[in-house]
Amino acid sequence: MSNNMIKAVFWDIDGTMVMSEPVHDSKMEHVAMLHGIVMSPETKASFHGLGDRRAYEIMQGIGMPGTLEQFVDACQSYYEAQLHTIEVRDGFAEAFTYLEKHGIHQAAVSNGLEALVNLNLARAGIRDKLKAVVDLDYMVRRGLDPKPSGDAYLDALRQVNEMEGLSIRPSECLVVEDSPTGVAAGQAAGMKTIYWKLSPDRSLDNTDYSAYTADEIMAIIRGLVPERAAA
Repeated sequence: MSNNMIKAVFWDIDGTMVMSEPVHDSKMEHVAMLHGIVMSPETKASFHGLGDRRAYEIMQGIGMPGTLEQFVDACQSYYEAQLHTIEVRDGFAEAFTYLEKHGIHQAAVSNGLEALVNLNLARAGIRDKLKAVVDLDYMVRRGLDPKPSGDAYLDALRQVNEMEGLSIRPSECLVVEDSPTGVAAGQAAGMKTIYWKLSPDRSLDNTDYSAYTADEIMAIIRGLVPERAAA
């Protein structure tokens, strides 16, 4: 049994595992333009950390016609066409492999729809190494509130504990997020959080740790899971 202070790590996906935010941004612009809608910079910024269901509600507020299903289909078609442009975030593979080597249980939690989550996990190449995946469709089926609620992270922990026969506590878990919405969810679940920001000038008060570069994220992880504790 490891003596690490962290026993499980829960990863956000968009902007954390893969650099998909530019495609999500252009996706919303593309779908809006199909209906002749030009979004303001404020509207574009409001989508960060939200899933497509919440984005649809915002788009409806600025005149988007059609059903949720039509909106989701249009988003997915565009995303699939742009998937080849999405890169794995620098530092993620090293961090994931390091944690795996040290016997840390890892799972993914996203406000994204199941279809897009699966595309991103395939892009990151780690789907079969995760103990659990909680996406927005799963949350809806289980009656869980999406981020910034802590429901999804607590459910991921429940799955890990049940699968492995463990009793890991929220305080022994680490959440890695790139958005304030996600960090708030980790905090609400009672877990430690890393705000892995997408630009160096961003800051956030309600997080345990903050990083920008690959070296910074690895320094934090090594501090929480020391090399000497390797399984």
